[in-house]
Amino acid sequence: MAEIPLPEPVNIADCPEHACVYEASTMDGRVNFADCFGVGYGTQSASDYNYYGAVNRMTITTSNCCDVLTDAVSKANGTYPETMVHSTSQVVCMGSDDSSCGGDFGTPIYCKSFDTNEYVLVAALTSAPCTSGDPILANDLTGGAFGAYLNQ
Repeated sequence: MAEIPLPEPVNIADCPEHACVYEASTMDGRVNFADCFGVGYGTQSASDYNYYGAVNRMTITTSNCCDVLTDAVSKANGTYPETMVHSTSQVVCMGSDDSSCGGDFGTPIYCKSFDTNEYVLVAALTSAPCTSGDPILANDLTGGAFGAYLNQ
């Protein structure tokens, strides 16, 4: 995971602007699901809860073992153990050039739009395997569009 140093300290309560959230009626076909990333907390191990003044950017990719992972963690009652996935959520599985880790639950997953180069919020991270190359689960916030891309 690449570290991105921040030019100045950030107060956690600061929120300079809202993310553009995916809306199917206006964004269908306009979001490049092949150009996505998440910004994580910055820890390098599951037991490290220190913040080092930088965030980590992980590139999102498709993963060929997602069907196996989803089947393995899914129980008959629809729950996903050791994740933050709600049983009624649309779950997507993706790969990454690195991994989410401790403190990354809820990490926003953004994809770039084709026409405006804006970043659009498409998912929220729900698992943190802490192992590079392991598939990652997220809640799909696109009504299935992001999941359809990842599963093609």
